[in-house]
Amino acid sequence: MTSLGIDRVPSWFATCVSGKSIEVVLAWLDETDFRTYRMDWSSIRDERSLFEAVLGAVGRTKEGSGLEPLGPNLNWDGVADYLYQELTTRPDERIAILWSGTDQMLGSRLQLFLNALEWLGTFAYQLSRTDENKTWSLTLRVLLLGDGPAFLAAVRTK
Repeated sequence: MTSLGIDRVPSWFATCVSGKSIEVVLAWLDETDFRTYRMDWSSIRDERSLFEAVLGAVGRTKEGSGLEPLGPNLNWDGVADYLYQELTTRPDERIAILWSGTDQMLGSRLQLFLNALEWLGTFAYQLSRTDENKTWSLTLRVLLLGDGPAFLAAVRTK
């Protein structure tokens, strides 16, 4: 069986991990000082529900609990801007999104999944850039949890 060795902050942005390895992954993320957010595929049907899932995973401290503050013309950039403002005001330097059930999305919502992954990758790049005053820089990693041969068992290599 192929496995994913985890013992340091990864250089990859996203990787597939067996959902059965969740306890090993959570312990590793805690040891490497990642703030963990969880997202599940089951509520994601379209772009709007994807945005709700992402915002629900990271929590919202801004006024209002839904996407209404983002306006009726909800789009990828608007949600990214909202998240950017939200996450850069928090003390976390490392953020991990655990996206469970991604194996299910591969079969039923593949294009939406690919769009979301590309969007999250761009967002991770934006977060990693230090601002001009060097006041913050964030590391975002996405762990795609699922079942099947593409989802590797996470093991400690130390």
